Amino acid sequence: MRGRGSDTYLERKDKVDLARNLSDVYKKPQTEEEIWPTPQRLTAHSWSPMLAVSYDLTDNGRLFARFARATRFPSIYEATTTNVNLLYPHSTEFHLKPERSTNWEIGYSFNFAPYAKRLKAGDVRLTYYNNTIKNAIDITENKNLTQYDKKQTSGIELQSRIDSGKWFASFGANYRLKQRTCDKSTAFNYDVYNNRIPECIDGGFGATRFYQTMQPKYSLNLDVGTRRFNNRLELGMRGIYHSTVDTDQQDELARQGLARIMQASGRPYHWRSALVLDAYGRYNFGKNLSMNFSVSNLTNRYYLDPMSNVPIPAPGRAVTVGFTGKF
Repeated sequence: MRGRGSDTYLERKDKVDLARNLSDVYKKPQTEEEIWPTPQRLTAHSWSPMLAVSYDLTDNGRLFARFARATRFPSIYEATTTNVNLLYPHSTEFHLKPERSTNWEIGYSFNFAPYAKRLKAGDVRLTYYNNTIKNAIDITENKNLTQYDKKQTSGIELQSRIDSGKWFASFGANYRLKQRTCDKSTAFNYDVYNNRIPECIDGGFGATRFYQTMQPKYSLNLDVGTRRFNNRLELGMRGIYHSTVDTDQQDELARQGLARIMQASGRPYHWRSALVLDAYGRYNFGKNLSMNFSVSNLTNRYYLDPMSNVPIPAPGRAVTVGFTGKF
C-alpha cells in the first residue's frame, strides 16, 4: 500500500527531470557565443528562364507573348528574424521557402501613324497579364513574418500615344481582374469547425501588407502637351485617376458574421477614389542650358496614395524648378 502523500521512485524521477528541464529553459546564457551565436551560412541557387515571341500579322500589327519565371530568396531581415519570449530568450530562425513567381502576358500592338500624314508617332497596345507568386512572404500588422501558399494578380492594360510634333498625348488604363492571396491553413484557422472562410481572399488576410497595398480596381492616366518655338518650349499636363478600393468580398464575409478575419490581425484601412492633376514644362535656352519646372498635385488634393505601402496622405501641391547645364 502507498500513502496519499507519498510518491513512487518513477514519479520522483520524473519530477526531478522536469525541474532540470525547466532550469535549463530559464538558465541565462553564460558565454558570448551563447548570447550571440554565429548564424548558419545559407546558400542556394535557382534558374530564372524567360521566353518572348512575337508575330507580325501585318506591317503595322503584331501579336506578342512573354513567359518568365523568377525566384526571390528571403532577404537578410526575413532570413534572420528573431523571436524573443520568456521561455526562450534566444534568436530563432523562421525557415522561409523562397518565393517563386510565374509571369506571363499576351497582347496586341498596332501602329496607326502611317495612316495619318501629320502624325509622327501613333500606336496602341493592349495586354493581358497574369502573375502568380508561390510561397509569398508577407508581414502582419505586428511586423510578424508569415508565408502564404500563393499570391495571384491578373488584369488588362492599355497603352496608347499620339504625336504630331506640335501636339502630343498619351493615354493608359489598367483594369485589375484579380488580386488575391490564397492559403488553406490560414483560412482553416479562421473558421475551424464550419470552414466558411474561402481559401483565397481579395488582397490578403486582415491588415497585412498584401491587403494594405492592394491596388485600385482600375487606374487611368492622361498626358497632354504641346511644343512651341521650334521645340524649345514644351508644356504639358497630366491627370491620374484611381478608383476606390474593392472590398466586396470582405464586406460580404462581415455580413455573414465572419469579421474575425479582420479582427484577428487588425482592420485594414480603405481609401476613396482620387483624381490628381500635374503640370510641367521645359525650356531650352540653347544646346548647353535648359530649365524645367513642375507643379504636382495642382489642386492640392488631400488623399491617401493607394500605391503606397503606408497609410499616409500623399504630398500636397509642390512646385519644383531646376536648371541643367553642360560644360
